[in-house]
Amino acid sequence: MLVDDGLAKPLLIGRREVVHHRLSQLGLRLEENRDYEITDPEDDPRYDEYWRQYHQVMERKGVSPDAARTIIRTNSTAIAALMLKRREADAMICGTYGRYDFHLNYVLNVIGIKEGVRGVTPWEWSSFIERVWRI
Repeated sequence: MLVDDGLAKPLLIGRREVVHHRLSQLGLRLEENRDYEITDPEDDPRYDEYWRQYHQVMERKGVSPDAARTIIRTNSTAIAALMLKRREADAMICGTYGRYDFHLNYVLNVIGIKEGVRGVTPWEWSSFIERVWRI
């Protein structure tokens, strides 16, 4: 609906062939570059900039250059958080699998909390959708 109405152009993070396969499995009629963009961690010209920036943020927490390279090659939450920090994306949705704190740690480490904000709260998309449909 957001794509159909021209309200959003998603940036999907993942291996290109996997993204195409999953969209096909879901029966979505989306076309790459027209309806969405892909950031493929295995083939992105920004990879070097991303892992270096991630390492710069995380080295005092014990993340080595090799670990930063691996994280940015394999962790879509870390990549999305960097894209937000670099203003290459306007928002992110993550945590559709795994533990909340796993994803939150990457977001907080990369983006941080605005001065004056005491904490963060999760937003559970599925509960929101359920409430919208009940209205």
